[in-house]
Amino acid sequence: MLDDMLHTVACKSAVKANDKNEMAELQSLAEQVYYDERIRHCPHGRPVMFTMTKNNIAHQFKRT
Repeated sequence: MLDDMLHTVACKSAVKANDKNEMAELQSLAEQVYYDERIRHCPHGRPVMFTMTKNNIAHQFKRT
């Protein structure tokens, strides 16, 4: 039950679209996610970052 509560609190406080954030705050957040190996998924297990190759992108747009 405590895990569920902590997950909910984490999601409610997450940065969302149309939030008013300073560029320095967003830059700091991006650097934390990029450099900290422990930050790879949200509390619900969704990836926060993934890698795509040029071929992956071309395939998504049906260019291959």
